[in-house]
Amino acid sequence: AEADIMRVVTPTIRGPWSDRIESAKTAVELFSIRRELHEFCVLDPACGSGNFLYVAYREIARLETRIIERLRDLLSEREFHRRVRGVSSVNPHNFKGIEIDPFGVDLAKVTLTLAKKLAMDEAIDALSKEHIQLPLTEEALPLDNLDANFQCTDALFVDWPEVDAIIGNPPYKSKNKMQGEFGAEYVSRLRARYPDVPGRADYCVYWFRRSHDHLKSGQRAGLVGTNTIRQ
Repeated sequence: AEADIMRVVTPTIRGPWSDRIESAKTAVELFSIRRELHEFCVLDPACGSGNFLYVAYREIARLETRIIERLRDLLSEREFHRRVRGVSSVNPHNFKGIEIDPFGVDLAKVTLTLAKKLAMDEAIDALSKEHIQLPLTEEALPLDNLDANFQCTDALFVDWPEVDAIIGNPPYKSKNKMQGEFGAEYVSRLRARYPDVPGRADYCVYWFRRSHDHLKSGQRAGLVGTNTIRQ
């Protein structure tokens, strides 16, 4: 459900960016934040049909809309239109996914394409309500080729792209069911690949370990887990 996804996206992405936007005192700060936001990359290493990426895209687009609203309040009308120029779309190529199911990958590409179109429409509508008329700097069509955004493979045994945040809902399998589901050879290979994860851990714990090892200091991850995370 969207509310559950927001419990991950809000503290991982929206909250920290929103705090920066609202605490900015000058237009210079806001323009700098906007440039950073355009470069912000998100990974879902168990992306399924792309629902987490969709919500992340939408929320980042909403953050940019808020930046534009704040700039309008800080700049003269002439300066605002000279420097803001338009509503730039968030770059869908900054949203990446890994999924073992080929059908899920195809769905995720469609989901991310829809996210771009719907976010553009929402931004224009929200700004119009604030009496801010700006053109789009990029159109929704033609559709982006997102083949390079997604890997169809087992995320636990491949390199992950360099990103700024990781979100998602890793697959759940209890330690007692992993061998029956995946086979003894796979479980042995998994444990050899991640020696720091104890043998009693559920399957999703490996995504937490990998996310922790992959991110740089100060970056954030938000993943759905089980009680064994605390153990």
